[in-house]
Order: sequence, then structure tokens, then C-alpha cells
Amino acid sequence: MKHFSEDRPEILPTGLGEPEHASSNKWLIGCADGYFGNPQVPGGYCQKCDCSGNADTSQRGWCDSLTGQCLKCLGNTAGWNCGECAPEHFGNAAQRYCEPCSCSPKGSLSSQCDLTTGQCICKPGVVGRTCNRCADGFGNLEAGCEPCVCNRVGSRSEICDPTTGHCNCKPGVFGTTCDSCLEGYYGFSQQGCR
Repeated sequence: MKHFSEDRPEILPTGLGEPEHASSNKWLIGCADGYFGNPQVPGGYCQKCDCSGNADTSQRGWCDSLTGQCLKCLGNTAGWNCGECAPEHFGNAAQRYCEPCSCSPKGSLSSQCDLTTGQCICKPGVVGRTCNRCADGFGNLEAGCEPCVCNRVGSRSEICDPTTGHCNCKPGVFGTTCDSCLEGYYGFSQQGCR
């Protein structure tokens, strides 16, 4: 750790020092790339930036030279020291593992997911880590997974197709809810239509 000296300007091994004027004894001293602080005040010094190993140190200005805030986070990381996953990402920044949430815009309430598990916040009737499918008893993801309304007489079950919302009709029966006989069929009953 190097401190500022009022007697003699100190050029840090990682700092820059240039005379303010040719006839002046004053020096402008700043921290070099990768270090931060204010060595221009008594007791001030430069210290190494801590970006959790997640900053692009090959680029100049990867760390704010006064505050130490990391500015060039890599691998979908973010935060003051690149120590957390970026918005709309989840995982473990310390292990350099942050991946996109990929929440389905049709089935989720938000594009943000749980920072650890990646579970998106699903609309009612929607399931899956990314909220990409309807739960049993719900269908038509395009509409946000509506409750199945299958006709008990004309459908094989009360569970509809999770993607389309169409019920599974008995022989000779048709319609989204299985409530009518196909053209040329008659006798809507528990056995279907003849």
C-alpha cells in the first residue's frame, strides 16, 4: 500500500505522475489502471480493484480510478465488483456461471428470474422453469394458459392440450371443448357421436 507524501511526490508502481508545470514542484498523481483511490490528499493511496475475477482487465478503464467500481464486467456478471449475475440472468457469479433467465414472455410475469435457481415467475396456470408450458387442466399458452373447459360428455378427459387448449374429443365429436357432433354425425352422448 503506497501513501501520498507531502515532502516528495510518490509515483506508485502502478500510478502515474506528471509535473503540473515545468516550474512547479506540484505533481498530479493518479492511480493506474486496475487501482483506485485518491493519492492527492494526505493519507490517500491507491489500492487494487476487486472485480471478483469477472472484469475485462485487457481494456483500459475496467475499474473506476476513484471509486473502485468495476466497469467492464464479463460473463453476464454485474454489480459494484462484478460479484452478481446481471439482470435477467441467474447462477453463481463467483464461479463465473451466469446464464440468461429466458423467461417466456407469454407465460411469465417478468423477464427476471430467481437469481439462484433460474425459476421465472409464472402466470397462473403456467409451469416450467421458464414458464413455457401450461399446467395440467390449463391450455392455450398463447393466451396465458386458460383453464380447460372440456365438455364432460364429448371429451375423453377434462385435460386439454397444453399448447392449443383444445380438448381430446370422443369419436365423431369436435370443437375446442368437444361440445358438438362432426358434420354427418348425430347422437351426442357419453360414447361420442355416431
